[in-house]
Amino acid sequence: MEESRLEEAHSIATFSAIPADERQESREVRLSIEPYAPTAPVDGKKLRITSDAKEYESTGGCELLSRVPGHRRVAVRFSEVEAWAPNMLMQGGALDKVTRLVSRQVSRARGDEEAPIAPSKKRILCGISGGVGPCEVFAMMGPSGSGKTSLLSILGGRTPKLLEVKGSMLFNGQQMTKSIKRRIGFVTQDDLMYETLTVYETLYFAALLRLPKTMSRAEKGERVEAVIAALGLDKCRDTLIGGPMMRGVSGGERKRVSVGHELLTNPSVIMLDEPTSGLDATTAMQLITVLRQLAEGGRAIITTIHQPSSRLYQQLDTLMLLSEGHTMYYGDAKLVMGWFQKLGQPLPLGVNIADFILDLANGDINDEERSGDECRQEFISAFLSYSTKHHQGVTCESDIINFNKEGEAAISPTSSSSTVRASETFEIESDSPDDGSERWGASFVEQVKVLSSRTVRTRRFETFSLQKFIQLIGLAIIAGLLWWQAGGKNTLLSASDMSGLLFFELLFTQFSAMFAALFTFPQEFQMMSKERSSGMYRLSAFYISRSASEMPMDCLIPSLFVLIIYWTTGLRPTFFAFLSHWAAMMLSLLTAQSVGLIIGASVMDFKKAQTITTLMMLTMMLTGGFYIRKIPGWLKWLKYCSFIFYGYNLLMKVEFSGRSFEDCGGLGVDAIDVDPSGDGTCIPVTTSLKEALSLAVDVDQSVLVDVLALLGALFVLRVALYEVLKRKTRS
Repeated sequence: MEESRLEEAHSIATFSAIPADERQESREVRLSIEPYAPTAPVDGKKLRITSDAKEYESTGGCELLSRVPGHRRVAVRFSEVEAWAPNMLMQGGALDKVTRLVSRQVSRARGDEEAPIAPSKKRILCGISGGVGPCEVFAMMGPSGSGKTSLLSILGGRTPKLLEVKGSMLFNGQQMTKSIKRRIGFVTQDDLMYETLTVYETLYFAALLRLPKTMSRAEKGERVEAVIAALGLDKCRDTLIGGPMMRGVSGGERKRVSVGHELLTNPSVIMLDEPTSGLDATTAMQLITVLRQLAEGGRAIITTIHQPSSRLYQQLDTLMLLSEGHTMYYGDAKLVMGWFQKLGQPLPLGVNIADFILDLANGDINDEERSGDECRQEFISAFLSYSTKHHQGVTCESDIINFNKEGEAAISPTSSSSTVRASETFEIESDSPDDGSERWGASFVEQVKVLSSRTVRTRRFETFSLQKFIQLIGLAIIAGLLWWQAGGKNTLLSASDMSGLLFFELLFTQFSAMFAALFTFPQEFQMMSKERSSGMYRLSAFYISRSASEMPMDCLIPSLFVLIIYWTTGLRPTFFAFLSHWAAMMLSLLTAQSVGLIIGASVMDFKKAQTITTLMMLTMMLTGGFYIRKIPGWLKWLKYCSFIFYGYNLLMKVEFSGRSFEDCGGLGVDAIDVDPSGDGTCIPVTTSLKEALSLAVDVDQSVLVDVLALLGALFVLRVALYEVLKRKTRS
């Protein structure tokens, strides 16, 4: 009687998985309940294939890339994995803590019942166990917040810093090593890639950095071509990746590029976080078919998946159903309906299997006697009882038949204790040290070269954007018209006007560079973390290449700004003076940019970074020596912390040192407003320009102090920035 009900459940499952227009011709088709079937041996070992293997062969069955050799295959086993995340309600600042303390004291004074104190940690994974072997597609399903992504991140060696984890995670019977981690490809849900690179450039730069240094550039290029052909990306190879503000490849193509990024190294294990999210049914099916073919090449595929279609569900080998961090089902994906039929929840006619089990995991159950949450807890308890004697999950139908819902599982001759599981019995050689291979795919010098080239390509649209060009050049033209040849006279009035021009020129370029730099690392931090966790490059190589390639690019358009202003306003008309002026401007600009970079990298929050930068920049501006020339004694130390002060002093010395001036009226120590003689006679200024205009700087002093101050600040800030990035990216 029990067997007939199980067969009926399998018939319903098959019927619901077939499109409506094909059901009339497929009523006799049933899902096979045999979990494993032998196939042709590969590398001397027999691989497990599913009952749908013929379907794969009929759709092409082509082998993607080369098969993973036996000694590189990886079986993953995890046991009793538990994880705790900090309770965000308890992570408030000092004001929140004081408020909670006052509330408790008031409740005690009134005699009210105190509200329970929320725990500081929240348990998000509760004793999860399972395994996956080569040639197997292992899928984790469950509603949002069930712990799928957290478990996947833990297995992939990418545990979030705030997560506390316990449990055993073994790869080929041992803890994860650097060698094993390099065999794991991890595809994130949000497809982190540079928007301004083409598909080919994305894969090519990744190949140069990730593939072994023993391979030539030509061989790495051939690997890229093979991946592009295998994933069907030929038509979009020269299309930009794109993003929200830039048109690029489609969602399916973008996801395949992410997979291709990991396939370059021919990994033994591929982990994907909800790869079908946001894709239509056809595109999602194509992607899963690709993963199925990759699994047939000796790889273990571990993926989280949300609401797959019935056709897509049939491609899965092993299913783990999670509910609020608990395992509700683990075992053969084809036997899940028989399991829930045994628990009194048969699949309704015409309902998708995946939708049905997700409803069960959510507690969305129509039961007059029990609530949905009670049913959900019963399912979790039932599987917990089953797993105490069946550590490998549900692997055959007889285990379901002999299972007693009260918690006793009779061991039949064909029970799972003697059932073959690929993830447990596949003969894999123990992990051995890499054959002379090093941690990095490219040498340090090669990494710097490749990353520099990539940086230029990723920033080409931003650096040479029409908007930025119009902004800087437009303001330069306006300033040139306002101060048109005002600096060609050796009068105090002209010197006063030029001092205002120099301060404006310095302030505008520094403000622009500083605020633009705020967004550099917050925008790229996730990409940098992803690539660093994959072992693509050294942080030092990234930092040096980024600095070396960005400095010329960031100085190009500001140099045009300086060029236009200098010759239109009549500043000192010598080539050496122009070069000195330009060098002072670029040095000040890079110093201001470094301040913006270190604030952005330290805070990683746009609003907070803007607030800090605005406060700092205005303080430095006010103490820079233009607006307030006589600062109160107890605040004088502020100007020595201002890079604007040193930059302004340097520009003033370059422009006015060694020059003689005349007072022709309007300004000066004698406050002459109108020439008394009326014949246009000017009075020579016998005092220094500092005294004549009440300046904060003596223009005839050496520039060495100001140059050394700016160079020292630039060096210290750049070193500090590297240390901040090192701390932020430390795993």
